[in-house]
Amino acid sequence: MDAIASTLQTLLGGRRVSTFTLNNKQYYVLVQLRGDARATPADITDLYLRGRDGGLISLDAVVNVREGIGPRQLNHFDRVRSATLTAALAPGFTLGEALDSLHALAREVLPPGSSTALAGESRELEESGTALYFAFLLALTVVFMVLASQFESLLHPFTVLLAVPLAVTGALVTLFLAGSTLNLYSQIGMILLIGLVTKNSILLVEYTNQLKEKGWTP
Repeated sequence: MDAIASTLQTLLGGRRVSTFTLNNKQYYVLVQLRGDARATPADITDLYLRGRDGGLISLDAVVNVREGIGPRQLNHFDRVRSATLTAALAPGFTLGEALDSLHALAREVLPPGSSTALAGESRELEESGTALYFAFLLALTVVFMVLASQFESLLHPFTVLLAVPLAVTGALVTLFLAGSTLNLYSQIGMILLIGLVTKNSILLVEYTNQLKEKGWTP
């Protein structure tokens, strides 16, 4: 059946089989029947396919012609049939909230094996969020290395960075209680919060080390 459908698509609708160049311009070579040979659905019965034994078989013997309604075109994305969904944000909603709702709805409605891909501002937001997480991990690594060289110890950087998970947890709980989402602005604010918490931890650890050098014992 796939071979029959491919043949019909080639002869009736036209299919690109090759290209050629003329006067520095590239042209497509399309295989298609003449217009008078494909004017009505009944013309399909005049087509023949070569069978397994090499003989010609009329399409009228293996298919039934039936008129119906179908799509004008079949869109593909990465060689897979696709459909494009375009929408605008309703008042009071952010793009991050809309994407979260869209992903949740896609998991419920789409059949197994389906996938989604974003475009435009939605894709830029998702890519920026992924890049921000990578920058966050990279920043923690660099801060740990700087603190280790500053304090000449591998223990004090852990002490300083111990406040980071607490600060992040507090920020996430505050966002949840306020009914907000983890969007680009809240992520930037969380990075600033981590910087402030780390600075305060450095001052506390440095002050504690100075007291210990003066003979103070906890």
